Amino acid sequence: MSPIFLGLLAILSLGMIIYALLPQKEDKRRKVMDRLQNRARNAAKKSSKAGSRKSGAAKSLFARAAPTLSKPSTPQSEEARSNLRLKLASAGMRGQQTPAAFLASKTVLGVVLALAGLGGALALRLSVRNVFGLSVFAGAIGLMLPNVWLALAIKSRKEKINHGMPDSLDLMVVTIEAGLGLDAALQRVSDEMKTVHPELAEELILTTMETQMGLSRSEALRNLALRTDIPEMKSLTAILIQAERFGTSIAKAVRTHADSMRVKRSQQAEERAAKTAVKLIVPLIMFIFPALFVVLAGPAMMKLFETLTTVSMGF
Repeated sequence: MSPIFLGLLAILSLGMIIYALLPQKEDKRRKVMDRLQNRARNAAKKSSKAGSRKSGAAKSLFARAAPTLSKPSTPQSEEARSNLRLKLASAGMRGQQTPAAFLASKTVLGVVLALAGLGGALALRLSVRNVFGLSVFAGAIGLMLPNVWLALAIKSRKEKINHGMPDSLDLMVVTIEAGLGLDAALQRVSDEMKTVHPELAEELILTTMETQMGLSRSEALRNLALRTDIPEMKSLTAILIQAERFGTSIAKAVRTHADSMRVKRSQQAEERAAKTAVKLIVPLIMFIFPALFVVLAGPAMMKLFETLTTVSMGF
């Protein structure tokens, strides 16, 4: 092999090694993109922290102002205040400052909507009587909106709890027949149903906590029925209290109640299915029948109109 060829081969190898060691354009581009992504992530983290700080500051400010703002909407009687706390507990809100925050929201909404109604009435240049009436009406709506929201929240929570009761009762029967006591069975059911039915699990956890704090089991079960305010839960707690009082089998009583609840649930599903045909009458009459009438009778009416026009022009 000639020395010239060996020298060219060495130069070529050295050039390839140097080219491999040099940074490529794609590597530079990748590094630039990584830097930009890191900066974007840092900016997003800073903005989220700033937003959380602002929201936390707003919440703390509202929490400090809630006792003062709630005074105009606070019920005068103790019975009304206790009923409000019970309704909030039925909706899943059990904080110490929850009643004050709820009443403060009523005051704030009432004032804001009253001012909005006043501004709209003045912009429309209505009379003084209409301005006063519109502002009062808007303020009354603002005072009623939290009550409507609370009623919807209570209804939704009741439906979720009622929906999870049959499965929870089946699991309770299995745990009691396996040898666990009622308190341990409630604790196990609440642990297992925490991800599937969190509302029901929360109520069962509160019941077990009350018994652990020294409250009697019957009183804790009565509180459970009072908080949920569901007929099925009230009958279940009554069955458990009676079974404990008279020494009967809790597993059999719970199984019977679960079977009856499952039958009732199927009957409610059949009832809803039977009501579907009646509920479809109004949409059929208002939306579907007019469209069908236009599609079917439209060409015939156009042909009839054309024929009558031709005949009248012939005369």
